[in-house]
Parts: sequence; structure tokens; C-alpha cells
Amino acid sequence: MSQHDQVFNLLIISDLHLGEDIKPHSKTEYLRHVLILERELEAFLDHYTKYRLDGRPWRLIVNGDMVDFLGVCLLPQKGEAEPDDEDVTPDDRVYGLGARPHFARKKMQKVLERHSGVFRALARFIGVGNHLSIVVGNHDVEFHWPIVQETFREGIAKLWAEDPSAERPGRRPVSEIASAIAFHPWFFFEENVVWVEHGHQYDEYCSFDYVLNPVLPKDEEICMNVGAAGLRYVANQVEGSYVAQQEDWSFFGYVRWALAMGAHGIAKMARNYFAMASRLLSLWRVQVKQPEAVEARRRTHRERLSALAAQCKLSEETLVALDSLRRRPIVLNFAKLLMAIMLDRLLVAVTAVVLVLVLVLALPWSWAIGSVSAVLGFAWATNWALSMARGNVDPVGSMATVPREIRRLTRAPYVVFGHSHDPLALKLEDGGWYFNTGTWVATEKPGILRAFTHLLIRHGENGPQAALCQWRDGRSRVLDPEHK
Repeated sequence: MSQHDQVFNLLIISDLHLGEDIKPHSKTEYLRHVLILERELEAFLDHYTKYRLDGRPWRLIVNGDMVDFLGVCLLPQKGEAEPDDEDVTPDDRVYGLGARPHFARKKMQKVLERHSGVFRALARFIGVGNHLSIVVGNHDVEFHWPIVQETFREGIAKLWAEDPSAERPGRRPVSEIASAIAFHPWFFFEENVVWVEHGHQYDEYCSFDYVLNPVLPKDEEICMNVGAAGLRYVANQVEGSYVAQQEDWSFFGYVRWALAMGAHGIAKMARNYFAMASRLLSLWRVQVKQPEAVEARRRTHRERLSALAAQCKLSEETLVALDSLRRRPIVLNFAKLLMAIMLDRLLVAVTAVVLVLVLVLALPWSWAIGSVSAVLGFAWATNWALSMARGNVDPVGSMATVPREIRRLTRAPYVVFGHSHDPLALKLEDGGWYFNTGTWVATEKPGILRAFTHLLIRHGENGPQAALCQWRDGRSRVLDPEHK
């Protein structure tokens, strides 16, 4: 029986963020989380390597952010002459290697090495006849590059070849491991069963304008959105810090964070902030100044969309409609970009400081006190108004409105997202279900009591049955008692 004829029960997990601790600075608390993550994930994989439902093999779907290429910060090694050295930019030397194919390959190799126990368990899982499908998220969009996919497959096959159990009768040959691993650049769809998508396309801080062609015009580098820039230029560079969901911080939240690091930290933070702002503004300019290249990207995206429609049993018109549900990236909107990187509030703050200094130096104290108070009050009110204009940046709300439309277009009983790190089981008005598979990151949002969540879909006599579960005490337990 070929894999296309087999009926798989499904395990869906997301947001593992493997490798995000690979940087010059990682706080001790986060390193402890890595040990918890590895222990629980290996136990989870080993359990389902041994255990099947109704004798059916499993298809493990990792729904985005499996490998955290954004969180990996590899600085070029001095004295290591390599053929691609000419591609190393000044930014790469300060902020770590970027998202070009050969740099992403190096990161993939480092993550395979760093989390070898997890990948050995994954190799065993695949080696007994199960399959792996990887849906690309915003933190692992580097899986777009074929060389990165190849590196991943080769790494898993090598680990399986080293495993003593690979020689047992009935095990999958090493040469067939690669064929059991599939990459999905946008979604996984099983007709009459499930639509699985990471969900970042409905978060304007993390979305891509052309998800099937997320590459800069006239360049071989992944497009950078606001969330990616915040991690690369700011969060990854702060010693002893890991900042999750940093895009929803307030202006004063960043100010307090910088002040807590002292004078040296403030200077470093300012440098990193202006590097981030400069990079994002230059990307906005590229979209404006190179319309022909942008149009070429759009055409390639549509060609790939047409090819994808032929593969997934959905019409091209349906995929176009699904693609149109995405949120337009903030980096394409100049006004929103200024709000997102808080240049508007920085301008208000700088203007207020200058006015205060001028008033203090130019006016008598009796006049200066009132004038300064007025300036500070106006600055506070303006900052509040700009904050309100920015709106709520938490993607949970915008993501929750989309599953109904996906259900209408695909008729999939279950729609599954990740990205928000908030596990959710929600019954829709039309009878379908929206699930969010949460995260396996235990020490950050949403915390250890809401981590290690996954969706289990079992094929029964009356159709597929789904349950949102949490891996706890060596077994999967239903997370939502109201969902049967």
C-alpha cells in the first residue's frame, strides 16, 4: 500500500521554536526551559512511536515554527574562510547571519546538533512507518529554501542510520526516510478532515505579501517583516534576555527595559533600534522603488499557487480566495510602519525634550514651570492618542475570525492554527471546529500549565474525531473538558 492509499491518524503540534537559545546571550531560566522541552517532546515522540490507534500509522504535522531560524544568532567565525564569505554583510557580522540559503543551512545544521535527542526521537518515529509534514511558519520561513529542506532530511536520515533499532525487521529503510518527510509552504489540507495553517498570515506584524514566494525582489534573501526585525536587531542582541511577543510592548515598556540595562545598555539599545528602523524603512522603499520586481514576485507566487491547487484538490479560485484572507504586512504601509516601530512616539518624545530645554533656558522660572507642564501634558496626550491609533496588536482576535471563512471555502470539519501560543478549542456556528495548538515553549507565554498542547485526530467509523490535548505525566490528556 502506498502512502497515498494509507489512512493516517493525525498528531498536530506547533511552535516548538527549536534553536532559539542558540545565540551569544541566553538567560539561565530559558536554558532550563530547553531541558524541559527536550524531555517532554522526546517522551511524546517515543510514546507515539510505540502506540497506534486502530493500527493506523501517524502523520505528525508540525504546524509552523518548528525551528526558530529567527532566534538563532550565529556570528561569522573569524579565520574560517568559506566560499560564501563575500556574502557576509556588515549586519551579519553584528547581528548574526541572515536568511540567505547557505546561512539558513548553517543554522539548520546547528539546530540539528543542538537538539540531537529530539531529532533522534523524530527519526525513530518516522523509522517505524509514520510520516512527518512540516508546515512553514513565520519563524521557520527559511524552509522555503530547498537546500534547508535537504539538510533537514539528510540530518534525520543520518540519525536513523545510527540508531540500532533501524536494523530490525519491518523498519523503514534509511533510503526512504526522506520520502516520508514533506514540507508545506502555506498549509496542509486533507479533504473532509482538516485545514492546518500556522496563522501568521493573519497577523500583520508577521505576515508575508506573497507566502509562496517570500523572497526580496532581485535578491536571494527572505523578506523581513516587523516581527522578524524586532528579533534580529533588538531582542537577540540583549544579554541575558529573551523577549517573546515583543511586538505588543508599549513605547514606555521599551524605555523601562532600556533604562534597566544602564548607560551601556541604553547606548546598545539605541544602536539596535535605529538599525531595525533603518532596515524596515529601506524595505518599504524597495517596495515603492522596484514595482517591476514586486510584480515578478507576484507572478511567481500565482504560478506556484496554480501548481498547488492541482496537488491539493482545491480549485485555483478557492486558493486565491483563501490567499486574499491574509493581513497586509505592515512594512508595506508607511504610516503603520512608523507606528509599529514607534518612530512617531520617539519623535514626540524628542520634540518634547527639546521644547522643555528651550523653555527652561529662555523663560523666567514662573513662566517656564507652566509652559513645561503644558508641553509634557500635550506630549503625554499625543502619545496616548498614537497608542490608541496603533490598536491591539495581539493576533488572537484577527486569527479567530478567519476559520469560518476557511470552513466556507474548503468545508474542512476542522481548522487548525498555531502562532499565538494560546491553545484553543472553539465550536463554530456552522458546526465545524477551530483549534489552536498552542506551544511547547513552557517558560514564556502562556506558561507551563498551558504548554505541551497538541491536536489528535482519529479516523473513526463516523468520520474524523478531534481532541485538543496536553502532554502531561507521560500521556495525552484532553485539555478542554467540554470538547469530546
